Amino acid sequence: MALNNLAWLVAQEKDGDLGEALRLAMQAKQALSDDANIADTLGWVHLKRKSYGLATSQFLQALEVRENDPTILYHLALAYQGDNKIEKALETVSKALSSDTNFADRTGAETLQAELNKS
Repeated sequence: MALNNLAWLVAQEKDGDLGEALRLAMQAKQALSDDANIADTLGWVHLKRKSYGLATSQFLQALEVRENDPTILYHLALAYQGDNKIEKALETVSKALSSDTNFADRTGAETLQAELNKS
């Protein structure tokens, strides 16, 4: 989990080394291949690297474990948006926002939903 957390921190830095974040996340994935948090982090790193298909597959894998996690759904919606799959992105972000669970990225999800509705 320490590798996963470090990968997330590196990916969140303004000019973070995404290659290093990817290396760390992949090491974490090797150690705990079924962990939803690690799949989400690896997906996030792929998203930041604009590898939308790889990001999507990791987010979908994370959702197999945590089916309706609004944060992961939001991340998946961002990957769909990056891959120009606007309908899927809108459907996914709407599902995230319909959750009763409060999540840190709710404002970002609301902004994304409004942006997608204009498309």
